[in-house]
Amino acid sequence: IAPTPVSSLVHSSTLVTAGVYLLIRYKPIIINNYNEYLLLISRITIIISGLIANFECDFKKIIALSTLRQLGFIIRILFINIEKLAFIHLIIHAIFKSLIFLCTGRFIHYINRRQDIRDYRGIIKIHPLKRIIITFSILSLCGFPFLCGFYSKDLIIEYFFINKINTLRLINLILGTIFTVSYSTKVLLILYSNKSPIYNNINYSSNKIINYRILFIIIISIFFRKYYLNIIYIDYNTNLPQRYKYIIIKLCIIGIIIGFQINKLTFNKNIKIIRFITANIIIINNLYKHIYLKPFNKIIKYENLIEKKIFEEIIGKLFLIIS
Repeated sequence: IAPTPVSSLVHSSTLVTAGVYLLIRYKPIIINNYNEYLLLISRITIIISGLIANFECDFKKIIALSTLRQLGFIIRILFINIEKLAFIHLIIHAIFKSLIFLCTGRFIHYINRRQDIRDYRGIIKIHPLKRIIITFSILSLCGFPFLCGFYSKDLIIEYFFINKINTLRLINLILGTIFTVSYSTKVLLILYSNKSPIYNNINYSSNKIINYRILFIIIISIFFRKYYLNIIYIDYNTNLPQRYKYIIIKLCIIGIIIGFQINKLTFNKNIKIIRFITANIIIINNLYKHIYLKPFNKIIKYENLIEKKIFEEIIGKLFLIIS
């Protein structure tokens, strides 16, 4: 994550969401053949990314896993025939996630490119503006009332509760909500820690241009939040009973309690063991190494061979002969 507007744009709203946008555009073609398959992948993505994010200590990876969890959530709501809400949530997610990326980049710059979140204790005291913005962004990620993330998430969760869905899907939604609140709570507790920053040689420099960009994004997200759902006409009558409203609040409270407990584990020596067990239970590391890294490393070797032998020697000599 680099502290630049370009990187935040790429990682929050263009590169990672391009595939979701294509799914929205070509949904009528895909839904007949791959609907159940994509729903299964989205459910697995929500649980795995949320679980790993709770025990991860790398700040960049936490944000990346958070983005992955949100993309799984968007794909899930896309394939239960509320694609307009999926598109609106995609836009809103891009706004508050770009704020998180920009603030995180500045924090990494402050402590000389350190990425371990345990080194960020008390760092939020350095810059009052970043304190407000990172808090606003993370609360929006949780769907805190009257912030930009609330208007899409609340409507989506109400839709899930009103419409009859099976128990497995409901459990998946509940766990995803709890995991999001818990790792967000963990991050805020570390950033707002009373302890002073570990490193004394902190770079306090601030870029005014980036600050202007951040202020521009946060103004959009605050003053235009009630107009998000008017971008596209959405007619979802969600008259949610009061008991379900209390369920949503209870889920958030459970997530906060879990976040407090995970925050204590973050500074425990056994956190490495927990991270190792979590990663190996769901065999993510092994899948990444054997399915992604090894084949691409072999392709790169052949690519270098082709580039040197064919393009440099053969084609180079042909150009010399022709000239």
